[in-house]
Amino acid sequence: MSSSFHSPSLDSIAMEGGSPKHDGKQHNPWSMQRIVRSRRQNEKEKKTSASRPAVDLNTRRKEGEKVYKTVLEQRDLNETSIERAICGWHCIWRRYRQRIGQFKEYWDKTGRDLKEIKDLKDPEVEMINYIDFLIEQNSASANVVENVSAITTLFKAAGPSEQEINGKVLKEVLKRTRAKMKQPIKESTSYSINTLLKFIELQADKLQTLTEAQFLGCTFISIMAFCTLRMVEVLRADVYQNQDNSWNINTSMWKGDDTDSEIIFRPLVNQSIYPTFWLSMWLNRTERQQLDKPLQWLKRTNKPATEEFTSKSIHHVMEQAGIENNPAVTSIRAASIT
Repeated sequence: MSSSFHSPSLDSIAMEGGSPKHDGKQHNPWSMQRIVRSRRQNEKEKKTSASRPAVDLNTRRKEGEKVYKTVLEQRDLNETSIERAICGWHCIWRRYRQRIGQFKEYWDKTGRDLKEIKDLKDPEVEMINYIDFLIEQNSASANVVENVSAITTLFKAAGPSEQEINGKVLKEVLKRTRAKMKQPIKESTSYSINTLLKFIELQADKLQTLTEAQFLGCTFISIMAFCTLRMVEVLRADVYQNQDNSWNINTSMWKGDDTDSEIIFRPLVNQSIYPTFWLSMWLNRTERQQLDKPLQWLKRTNKPATEEFTSKSIHHVMEQAGIENNPAVTSIRAASIT
C-alpha cells in the first residue's frame, strides 16, 4: 500500500518574510535557496561584527601622527624638522602612524598622559607590557612585530636610546613571535642572472652612449645581483666609498626582522659586472656629492628618481637583455651569490 504526500510546488510560491506566498509567478527553487543562504550569511556577519568592535583606521592614523608630533614638540623641535623626520620614513609612515595610534588607545586605557612617554624610566618594560597586551588581544605575529618597530621609533623620538628600548629581555620575548613569521630561504636564481650580468658587462664598454635611465638600471641590477636587498631597500640606502675603493651600503630592512643592514662590496678582477665599478661610474656621471644627495639622484631633473622611474629603468634593461614578461621588480634573486 502506497501513500503520497502532496505539497505546493516550489515553482508557484515566493518566500516573503520567511513565509510562503502565492503570487501567480513562476520562481526558480535555486534562487530561493540562495535567498535563504544569504539571510543566514547576513545573520552570521552581524554576530561577527557585534563581537569585534569596529576600528576607524583613518582616525587611528590621525591620532598616531598627532602623538608622534607631540613627542617631538616636547623636545623643542620645530615644524620643519618634524616634517623632515616624517619624510625620511617614506611609505612606511602610513603604517607607523596607524600603529602609534593603536598604542595611544592602549596608553589611554592605562590612565597616563602622553607627556609621560619622554620620562619613562624603563621603556623596555613598557614595550614588553604592550606586547603582552597585543597578544592577549589575539594580534597577529606580523602586527606585533610592526607595532614594536613603530613604538620603538616613537620612544626613540622621545629621547631613550636604542639600547634602552631594545634590550636582551625584549629580544627574548620577541623570539617566538618572529619565529612564527620565518620562512625558509631557498637558494634559487631569478630573472636569468647570468644573462643580465653578461648584458651589463657589454654596457660597461659604452657608458657614454647610455641614457641616464639605462645607466641607473644597470647600476641597480649590479647591486641587486650580488646581494639580497630589494629595490626599495637600495633606494633608501646610504652609499659611500671607502679609502680602499670598497663601497658600503647601509640600509634598513623593514620586511621580516626589521633590522639595519650593512653590505661591503670590494673590487673584483672582472669589475665591469660588479657594483664597485657601476657605483663609481654612476656617481661620476651624476656628479653627486655623496653626503647630501641620495644614490638615485638624476642630473637631468636635479632630483632623486622615484620608485616607479627606477623600476621602469630596471625593466628596460631586462628587456634589452632579452628577458621578457618579467614581473614587478623587488629583488633580482632570492638568495645571495655564493
